[in-house]
Amino acid sequence: MLWNRWWTLVCELRSACARTRTFLWMAPVWRGWAWHPAHGVRFAGYLA
Repeated sequence: MLWNRWWTLVCELRSACARTRTFLWMAPVWRGWAWHPAHGVRFAGYLA
């Protein structure tokens, strides 16, 4: 469910990339930024 919502939001950024290949390359980059402890999602016990 969380990833479906995330993917929906990322698809709204599709127009930021001129080519589909670029968009599909950038999606995991955006995922990394969203998931990184310093930027986004944090789970109890994830950080020491």
